[in-house]
Amino acid sequence: MLYTFSLITSAGPIVIKTDEELRENFALYLQACDAMQLDRIFRVPLGLEECSDGTWLGSYETNLLRNGMRATAPYKSTALLHLRADGIRMSSIMNARGHHDWTGKQPETGS
Repeated sequence: MLYTFSLITSAGPIVIKTDEELRENFALYLQACDAMQLDRIFRVPLGLEECSDGTWLGSYETNLLRNGMRATAPYKSTALLHLRADGIRMSSIMNARGHHDWTGKQPETGS
């Protein structure tokens, strides 16, 4: 990950600037998984597009399962990827759904 990291969903943008903010946001993700009683999450790669500035857009579909059945409809996301000496890092994820929709708890956007 690269900071400042942004999550862009239909609920609006969320900006994550620190490891602590990332931990707090991930805790909400885990809470959502528990609330939905998920036992498997898998992502299917859909595409990878090179941008003229050297970044990449990686698209994927997320599938959420409970007891081998879909817990909700799959959804698509796109990540902004940066090639660095130490590997590939993300600076943003965009999707129409976020885990905040599952828990009903909206994070503070830090604005």
